[in-house]
Amino acid sequence: MGINKIIKAVLNRVSLFRKVTNYLSVRKFDELATWYERNENKWPDIQNNLLYELLLYAKTHSSYYKELITEPVTLSNCIDVLKSLPLLSKVIIKQQSERIYSDEVIVNNISWANTGGSTGEPLRFPRFEKGYSKEHICQMMLYHSMGFNSVKDLIITIDGSRIIQSDVEKCIYWKENSSNFPYGLYSLSTVHMSDLTLPYYIQFLNIKKPSIMRGYPSGFTELANFCKQNKIVWNFQLKGIYLTSENYGYQEEQLIHDVFKCPVWGQYGHTEASVFAVRKPGSYSYVTNPIYGYTEVLDETGHHVNKGQVGEIVVTGFNHLGVPFIRYKTGDLAEYGDTLVNGSVVLNELLGRSVDFVINSQNERIFLVGFIFGGHIKAFNHIRQWQLEQYEKGCVIMKILKGEGYNATIEKELIDLFKSKKLSVVINYTGGFEKTQRGKFKFLIQHIN
Repeated sequence: MGINKIIKAVLNRVSLFRKVTNYLSVRKFDELATWYERNENKWPDIQNNLLYELLLYAKTHSSYYKELITEPVTLSNCIDVLKSLPLLSKVIIKQQSERIYSDEVIVNNISWANTGGSTGEPLRFPRFEKGYSKEHICQMMLYHSMGFNSVKDLIITIDGSRIIQSDVEKCIYWKENSSNFPYGLYSLSTVHMSDLTLPYYIQFLNIKKPSIMRGYPSGFTELANFCKQNKIVWNFQLKGIYLTSENYGYQEEQLIHDVFKCPVWGQYGHTEASVFAVRKPGSYSYVTNPIYGYTEVLDETGHHVNKGQVGEIVVTGFNHLGVPFIRYKTGDLAEYGDTLVNGSVVLNELLGRSVDFVINSQNERIFLVGFIFGGHIKAFNHIRQWQLEQYEKGCVIMKILKGEGYNATIEKELIDLFKSKKLSVVINYTGGFEKTQRGKFKFLIQHIN
């Protein structure tokens, strides 16, 4: 046998081994997710056990928490112990990383994660897990809600994947991943999306015929707007789409639903893997999964808010042990809805990050989600994409890519909306939208500290 045939035979065996391994892994998470779904009444006890194990681990392996947790941790007092601990922020983690990190972190054997590109406050941290991935279990539970068949359904993601230059030169704007579950066998890059490249994305999707898609709302919105403008017809039927990593409003959900003709779900989470919440089609509320982490909604004094009040989402994750994310401040605001009997927390509405506001001429903070997206103004139907930027108080630069029917009346509606909040507007129709290094779209670029 020639050397080329030997190499080919080895590669085929490696490929077959990888496929079998992936299949067995997916089946395992399929079974675990099904078990959790059938035993929802046990979730509070499971969450309590996971919290107990986390606190015990932190007390044993983190000098920071060894000093803070002075009393014995038991199954009966672990929630009280948790609520006695101070809140954790990115600043504290960076300042006291050596004390906070688990003593099991060995730099050469631990993977590292990066987060914070959309907030301007980056964080690099070590991560490792023990036991089955709760991320994968919760992902599978969401896919089950969408009718996912782990054997035959293809998942495709729209995200900020980096595509090698040689592929870009061949008009290939996607990459193949090692596994179909949970993030999709193919990733389509938002980085290269434009009116010139989107026809190639559409052709690729019509060839592959996915059953489920997931990813950035801004990427789906850009694709959906192009399809609507050009009357694109799909030759496949999706079971569903779920949007993640960015906030989105009713208008975006409706546009994506109308273009792809399928239910649109939402998922809220972080790289820190401490909260996993799902938004059902047509709903504004997100419901957290209690086996993933413990969620609180706190006011500025650190007290839990009442139903219907707005506070910051504070999370304790059961996934990454390299950094015990205990009472971790996410910077995200939400209206607290309720805590259900199964331990899930209902967030009536995500209101964006606590930094997502502009400052008017009276030095007041105007939070964008409630101000803009809560208004359901007509302009939403006539704008393909827009982005705000602020350099000085009382003035906002608005970049707009016009959609069908955009006219002087629509422009006046926008100007009057901002004027009502004591904000002047400079409108720029030349584009130049900015994205983060991960390919995420930032609706606001705020230069004022």
